[in-house]
Amino acid sequence: IETKDEAGAQAASPAAGHGSKPLTITTINGNQRAVQGRLFSVAWNGDNALVLMINTQPVNDEAQVRATEASLRRLEAENQEIKSILDTATDGVLVLDRAGRVLSANHSAQALFGYEAADFAELSLGELFAAESRRGVLDYLDRIARGSGLEAGREAIGRVRQGGLVPLYLTIGRVEDGEKLCAVIRDVTAWKRSEEELITARQQAERNSAAKAEFLAKI
Repeated sequence: IETKDEAGAQAASPAAGHGSKPLTITTINGNQRAVQGRLFSVAWNGDNALVLMINTQPVNDEAQVRATEASLRRLEAENQEIKSILDTATDGVLVLDRAGRVLSANHSAQALFGYEAADFAELSLGELFAAESRRGVLDYLDRIARGSGLEAGREAIGRVRQGGLVPLYLTIGRVEDGEKLCAVIRDVTAWKRSEEELITARQQAERNSAAKAEFLAKI
């Protein structure tokens, strides 16, 4: 992209004015084309970002440009609201691409696996599970990615950053556009502990009953 004049060159600065500037772009065919460009800042994922909006038609309506800018900011506000809602969830939530690479993780997922948000960018879903569960998890992911329909969740053994293992219940679904997946992960440690205590109590009761029956038989 090249600016046509000194005024256009200032469009590359965040402090530039609100009006659009004449620019020249190079198309995919190598041709040059005159356009109107507008540079402004928006909030994005908790930081500031610059948006360069290019219009191939002459822009004479400043209200139209401002409406587009407001629309982008509204979408970012909605994105932040959804992220805040997910961060209040007690279950871990991962957004994945179709290959299983982690695109984002809510606070509960970060706490569950012991990774910071930035660390997840280098991980795939399979790496978060123990070897004995990994194959089943990846098969489950592949079926959902290929659009096999709704499937019940499944139990699996997670592997946390510190090296420990944790029992989990995993549910994967497709996001509306089909290019992303959502994995909801619940720590079932407390449930497993309660289940083991119930099994132990039942076995103890059965042993006591057998001992009582044997005692009475002897009497």
